[in-house]
Amino acid sequence: MYRYIYNGEISLDKHGVSTILELLATVDELILKNFIDLLEDYLIQHHAKELEKNFITLQNISFMHDSFKKLQEFCTKIAANNSAIVFNSQDFTSLRVAKLDNNIQIKKVLYWTDENFSTFKRSIERLLPLIPLL
Repeated sequence: MYRYIYNGEISLDKHGVSTILELLATVDELILKNFIDLLEDYLIQHHAKELEKNFITLQNISFMHDSFKKLQEFCTKIAANNSAIVFNSQDFTSLRVAKLDNNIQIKKVLYWTDENFSTFKRSIERLLPLIPLL
């Protein structure tokens, strides 16, 4: 990060997604908007598949930071276009539920196939025991 601040350059090729996300969070605290945009673009262009594989983690991190607009939009598109990525994720239960409501476009439910509903049913069955009944 020092190299970027002093020289305006940084090499991201040597770093993995988790390191870049940590760097992104640090840059957000320093309010370096241009650097945030650069890191978001790099992640989406060069690590889209890995971001999709770790959707829940990405979703939770990106919506904890208001300035991560591009990653939030990326998550929204994934959730709207391929809900199976969301519901089949092993860490589905760690998804911040309020954010899920914001991202999945309810109108898309009208176009779900039987397979989509089956996937949703299997996923939600895991959550039912976690719901406190009053």
